[in-house]
Amino acid sequence: MKARKVISVKLKPVGEQAEKIDGLFSEYRRLAMFLIECCKKTGIRDYYRLHNFAYNFCKENYRLPSEVIQQGMKLVTNTFKGSYKARHIPKIDVNDFPIRLTYGEKHLFYFVFDGGLKARISLPNGRSFKKEEILIHNGELNDKLSELTKHKISDSLLFPDYRLLITLTKEVEIDYVPENAIGVDIGIINLITAYCNGKVLQISGEQILEAHKKGVEHRRLKQKLGSRKFTYNESKFVRDYVYHAANQVIEFAKQFEKPVIVLEDLKWLKRKLKRLPHIYTIAPYELIHSAIVEKALWEEIAVQTRKAYYSSQKCPVCKYVSSKNRKGRRFKCLKCGFEEDVDVVAGMNLSFFAIPPPIKMGGTLAR
Repeated sequence: MKARKVISVKLKPVGEQAEKIDGLFSEYRRLAMFLIECCKKTGIRDYYRLHNFAYNFCKENYRLPSEVIQQGMKLVTNTFKGSYKARHIPKIDVNDFPIRLTYGEKHLFYFVFDGGLKARISLPNGRSFKKEEILIHNGELNDKLSELTKHKISDSLLFPDYRLLITLTKEVEIDYVPENAIGVDIGIINLITAYCNGKVLQISGEQILEAHKKGVEHRRLKQKLGSRKFTYNESKFVRDYVYHAANQVIEFAKQFEKPVIVLEDLKWLKRKLKRLPHIYTIAPYELIHSAIVEKALWEEIAVQTRKAYYSSQKCPVCKYVSSKNRKGRRFKCLKCGFEEDVDVVAGMNLSFFAIPPPIKMGGTLAR
């Protein structure tokens, strides 16, 4: 199977290089604005129709590579096509459109490893383009940057603030038999709770709740004041927080030999959330799930998904299931008296689904 990893690096342009990159994005914004107006006036929502209608004009009037022009057309048409009504015209911020530098096997940039790390990118030079080497890192490459020399680049995006977002891919084959199962429960109060062999990792979800509350307040003020400027990016904060949390889960799993991360199957999640209070929809369940899977595969750690029925109501010791076992944030088994935090109990049950614990004489867990 294929595993992928995203690495962000910052270009350090010198002299006229910064002006050329700014000029490239200025031309790209002009193109995007033209395509947006074109879609609004003609009603075109399909990429191929827009390509036939406007490609030759764009090629003659915008100093951009043909791949970048086609990418701009795809981004604009996909944005219009994703609107909730055919007549709805979305508000598009062209500053959110990065320039893609990788198209399948073709690259518009290359790395140069010569006493450090540089990116060789085609930049505007009069009416043509010229490849220029832009410094990224001067000196010996650290662990993150050294991976750029080992793996295939499948995608790369250049942003106006000189960030280069690179996606690496590699083939992964997990051939060991798991010996330690890390049960990972996803929730609201505790965003992530991981359990394995008596050790527990809990990551608070308070920051996610605060970000959601702040986002709601910003949207309310935006509607009240009629402001078009929306300065608070809730989704970016949540995404960054989730990926930092996923890194902690991976580091926790590395403590154990031949680990397997056990996650709850989210197949019917959307249907379940419709019947629950609004607070349960705040947690980014699918984002956490995909982030952990992505990072685990890159580190060659096995991952399983389980249908965890009654994971917070089932006693991990005696297997007794009852809704009365749970009282608020605490779990206490009515049958055997086992007591623990409900999220830890859910993590224990997920862990034991994959690898059942050893049993002592008398039927209790060996702890």
